[in-house]
Amino acid sequence: MDQQYSDIVTTHGLLETELGLVDEVRKAWALGTFRRLRLMKILRSNTDDSLVGRPTTLWSDELGATAKAWTTEFAGKSHILLEHAIHGMNRDRFRIPDECPAYANVVPIVQSSGMGKSRTVDEFAKLVFTLPFNLRPEDEESGYPLPDGSIRNFFAVRKHPPEDNEALGTRYMLFLGRLFTRVCEEISAEPTCVNPLEVASRWRERLLKGDFRNELYANAIKIEPLQFSNNEDVQSFAKKAALSLITMIRSKSSAPTPPERQHDVTLVLYFDESHNLTTDKTCVKVATKVVYGPWTAYQTLCKCLDGFAEEDLFNIFLSTSSNLLTYSPSQQYAWSARARNAPVDTFQAPFVELPFDQWSEPTLVHENKHSLKEVARSEFMVRFGRPLFWTRWNAGNRLVQEDIINFAMLKLTAQPPTDTTADGLMAAIALRLLLEFEPTRQRAIIAENKLVQGHMRVAFSVPAHREYMRSGAPSEPILAEAAARVMANSMSSKAMLSANILAYVKSGLISKGEHGELVARLLLTLAHDAACRPPASSSQVSRLTPIATQYSQPVAVLDFFKELLGKDHMEKVLHSEPQNIRNGTTFEAAFKAATIRFTHFAKAGDTSVVSDHSAFVAMCRGAAWQCFNQQKDIDIIVPVLLRDELIGRFVMSAILIQIKNRTTKQAIYVDAEKLNFFSPGGDDRAQTRPYIVLTMDLGAQPTPPPVPKPKAKSESTGAQAATPPFTPAKLVTAQKVNVHEAGKPGAPRGAKPLPSRHPRYFISVTGCSSGVYNVITPPEKNIYAQLLTSRSLINEHPRQEKMFREAVQQLKPTWEYGSSYDWVSYADAPPNQAWVLPDDHQEGVVVGKLSDEQDDSGDE
Repeated sequence: MDQQYSDIVTTHGLLETELGLVDEVRKAWALGTFRRLRLMKILRSNTDDSLVGRPTTLWSDELGATAKAWTTEFAGKSHILLEHAIHGMNRDRFRIPDECPAYANVVPIVQSSGMGKSRTVDEFAKLVFTLPFNLRPEDEESGYPLPDGSIRNFFAVRKHPPEDNEALGTRYMLFLGRLFTRVCEEISAEPTCVNPLEVASRWRERLLKGDFRNELYANAIKIEPLQFSNNEDVQSFAKKAALSLITMIRSKSSAPTPPERQHDVTLVLYFDESHNLTTDKTCVKVATKVVYGPWTAYQTLCKCLDGFAEEDLFNIFLSTSSNLLTYSPSQQYAWSARARNAPVDTFQAPFVELPFDQWSEPTLVHENKHSLKEVARSEFMVRFGRPLFWTRWNAGNRLVQEDIINFAMLKLTAQPPTDTTADGLMAAIALRLLLEFEPTRQRAIIAENKLVQGHMRVAFSVPAHREYMRSGAPSEPILAEAAARVMANSMSSKAMLSANILAYVKSGLISKGEHGELVARLLLTLAHDAACRPPASSSQVSRLTPIATQYSQPVAVLDFFKELLGKDHMEKVLHSEPQNIRNGTTFEAAFKAATIRFTHFAKAGDTSVVSDHSAFVAMCRGAAWQCFNQQKDIDIIVPVLLRDELIGRFVMSAILIQIKNRTTKQAIYVDAEKLNFFSPGGDDRAQTRPYIVLTMDLGAQPTPPPVPKPKAKSESTGAQAATPPFTPAKLVTAQKVNVHEAGKPGAPRGAKPLPSRHPRYFISVTGCSSGVYNVITPPEKNIYAQLLTSRSLINEHPRQEKMFREAVQQLKPTWEYGSSYDWVSYADAPPNQAWVLPDDHQEGVVVGKLSDEQDDSGDE
């Protein structure tokens, strides 16, 4: 750094003249690293040639990377999907009996940041004749491509004088009419092309040359003094201009239109960064006052575009805003009475099918080609997921590449790491723990929309009814690393994570689904993070070398289980031997070189993940598998690399995890060989790979007492003898971890166990407290108990005192022994008294041994 800036007076003067430097200093302080500042040419001496060629402006390195990334060869086929979708929507709307279906020629593209929305429509413009408009606000200077500033300002509602809906619509229609007329004049002199694709592509290229696009739009905006006597004349002018342009476009293609392509779209208008239109309200005169609303600029524009419904013209709006009520409301919430009362719902569901896992090369990973060290590097991890990260990496200089994880953290939280908001933290937790939102809760829908809009959550699908969306956090390793750092920086203790999840569940934001699986993912994540955390405090995680990954590094299997179960229980585990093979080696020896690597969970859709080839794939992505709902025997798979060799199926094994959350213990049986986890072939070591079965019996309780039977009538009186009151069993609170004894396959007596080649190490953990899980603190006992409690009507009732619970049960939502029958007088005592758990059953943890009567043949 230039020595003159070691003087505080000189530095203060620089801060006054270079205003952007203040924000850069704040960002460096928040991230805990000043490397970016030291590398800036503006702060370095002229003799320092280490940054030759580096731009002098503060943000030019990032802006340059963004602009260069835009020119990267497009990967994927989302533009082709969009073309098929647009043509299909257009043909379908002409089949609707309504002569002019409302708003059916408008479709939003809704997806989170970095998914390639703008690139997709730009590629689409090579296929269909397109007029593009970029409305990015002027305060968002880092985006690309550059905004059409004059168009953005033109579409804004005028405040002086106040502009109402009708005046704004007239102005829009006049602009569109003039624009269509001007474009028609421009292409009339163009030579005829071979097909419509060539017509579209040549027009797109022309828009990119010099100032042609700016001048075209500027001339259309310069509306001359009023030429029309009323609004109807303006609409007629615009419609005729659209028809003339569409006719001209078609005439420029020598290819005949086949019958099946009738009503394919000829002209498309798209509006990028359109979210400001949805909040810019027109005025309404109320008496002598002027108020704004309820119509927005977006709704007014849609109404104008609906005026072209009789033509093969379609309109696309792009935004990260996923507020369906704004862009594509369900019919009951439509802003137009015509749309609400239409016999058919004609609003289009948003298009979400954008590139994912589309890299510069068709194959992202090769079996037996990647080392454990390689897959944990940022350079490797960016190839997965949305195109934002790998295009930025390839287009960026050293500074941009070194900042990639911090960049991912900023994208995930929309804030510097030290200023993470509640929404940013929720996004990080949801990404890592596979949280799913409740689609039927309005609050959850709003929260989900916010995460898609500003926190990188991916929109998977929006149903045709458009009442909610399906979204999630698919496997993106670089974002998962960022999320792990966000969580470490934002939460001072392990207890904060479980408390946050409980708050989400109790507020109705997320679905617990199989609540045992959610708790299991939480415990596994805590153990993983503890095993890979550096000795320094978690608050210093972000101060690591910017390019280095921390939570994506491999973790020793032995360290993982030590963090999960604690030192005392780990001693038993280390000395355990295979459950299914006699005289096998100890757990410690079998897994001394084995590692795991997972920063997040990926959801399976079928049984294909129960295999070593899927384990190799997950190891490359740093993921563990959450099995699909109908999966037999197992719920979670944590891939294990047995040795530090090139990653492939024959060096992979797994921790197969079975989760139980029942009130009684159950027979447990998991056999990886019968699940066909291991691929045939390979050398001797591949054919005898060990694996681990971990059962997490989170909710086991004592066996219920026998059902009391009514006593016989007294011989002397003939009266029914009194039935002793039912007393539930007391909870046993012993806490321990069971490791199945070596050499005992567990087959029933007389059964002949099948020969096993792959040693199975069995660990059974019963209960959910600090007594069995090292990652749970004693104060968290009630938190986990509540997370494991089923979401029943009674448990969700706002008043949990006994008298209120009994009063609710008196309403008879369900029929249960006791209160549901207290209005009946029996001649004899009822014979079927049910066993019920005591009120404090959530407090107990019961540990039981794996039954020696377990059937190793595969039948329980």
